Amino acid sequence: MAPAPASTKSEHEPRRRGTTFGTSLTAPMRVGCGYGRHLLYDRMDTGLIEFVRTCIRSVWALELLFFVRSQADQSWSIERLVREQRSSERAVRDALEAFVRAGLVQQVDDAFVYRPATPEIENLVTRLADTYAERPTAVIRMIVAAPEDRLQAFLDAFRLKRD
Repeated sequence: MAPAPASTKSEHEPRRRGTTFGTSLTAPMRVGCGYGRHLLYDRMDTGLIEFVRTCIRSVWALELLFFVRSQADQSWSIERLVREQRSSERAVRDALEAFVRAGLVQQVDDAFVYRPATPEIENLVTRLADTYAERPTAVIRMIVAAPEDRLQAFLDAFRLKRD
């Protein structure tokens, strides 16, 4: 066997990762508490991050959104989605109500249909789907971190200020 060719790059140079949304990441992606947590979202614009944090409450809700989006020509009753997604009625109802408030889904009588209220919302969902396909872990961590952020904001409201 022939020996592997020597690399011309220095071992100390940062590895370049792919590009998304017109920016590149040269530092390694780090997640966790404290240091480097912001690097997780560096290739996602703030509009997409805010959309996820305010409209998507769980990974399951994200999957439900993508499912209804993939079947946009159909209307879905809650009972039918419960059977199709093998979920509880409450989980489906809560997710759909959040989607209606966010302008992602419209309720027509007792059924729901994927129909974004604006082209901008459709664009956000498309970007979210693309990002989830490329970096599912980053999107999942963003969803999971959202309740922590809301809880921290609530706790901060009761923090005593020192004068």
